[in-house]
Amino acid sequence: MKQKLKIGFIALCDSASLIVAHERGFFTQEGLQVDLVREPSWANIRDKLAFGLLDAAHMLAPMLIEASLGAGNVHMPLTTGFALSSGGGRITLAKEMDRERPRLAMVYPFSSHHYALRQYTAANGLDAELVVLPPTQMIAALSSGQIQGFCAGAPWGLLAETLGLGLDVVSYSLPGRMEKVLGVRQTWLDASSEAHTGLMRALRAASQWTNRPENRGEVAEILARTEYLNAPADVIASGLADIDFTANRPSIEEGRWYLDRMVEYGQIHALQNTGPILADLFRVATFDEIIF
Repeated sequence: MKQKLKIGFIALCDSASLIVAHERGFFTQEGLQVDLVREPSWANIRDKLAFGLLDAAHMLAPMLIEASLGAGNVHMPLTTGFALSSGGGRITLAKEMDRERPRLAMVYPFSSHHYALRQYTAANGLDAELVVLPPTQMIAALSSGQIQGFCAGAPWGLLAETLGLGLDVVSYSLPGRMEKVLGVRQTWLDASSEAHTGLMRALRAASQWTNRPENRGEVAEILARTEYLNAPADVIASGLADIDFTANRPSIEEGRWYLDRMVEYGQIHALQNTGPILADLFRVATFDEIIF
């Protein structure tokens, strides 16, 4: 009997491993029946996972820290044993931008996108107003003048550039930065270790398949479908080229980098003895046990 799971994702190129695992049967091979649910925002992902409406989710890595520490609107211990991607994010600015007080959008307060915008505006002497918008709303907001720039994952910055709405000025993702993870509740993991093991194995196979250059065209065509990204396949293919889908081992060091940014920007107070906290959030040993 197959185990039924509901997994949430956001319409981004770095959701590819989840979608490929579903479309090419990697989940089925592990005895899993997965319902993929496209969510409109990261806040929806967080809330539905926290309250049990999702079993697992495509998540921003620092969201685990936020929810587990109760730094945002939800306090729920989350964890991951599997990183989905690194790379793929860009800052896009309008060609004619008010340099005195530009309004720039990020996808979520606890995100590499937020921290990248903070670093970019400080380095360039910009006193920017930062607002939060879902990735899929960035282009409409930019074209209407509601915002003058944004930081988001592929393909939305690339699509804005293709449409002539902005100038792609910088890629924020550093080599090796842990970007998205498979987030689960710690209580769910404790009760569903067999399903979690199957998820990780399926996603490892899908990640390796997705990362092969000869498969990227097919991946782009799948992601372009209406139920997934609903964007041009050629733009998606360009976005896929900037992402490493096989950087799957969670990183406590990367988690610490995010934790330090949260302290730096006043989102949390400095903590003592963070090693055990980060080890619970980013379970390297779980990955090593299941994958290796």
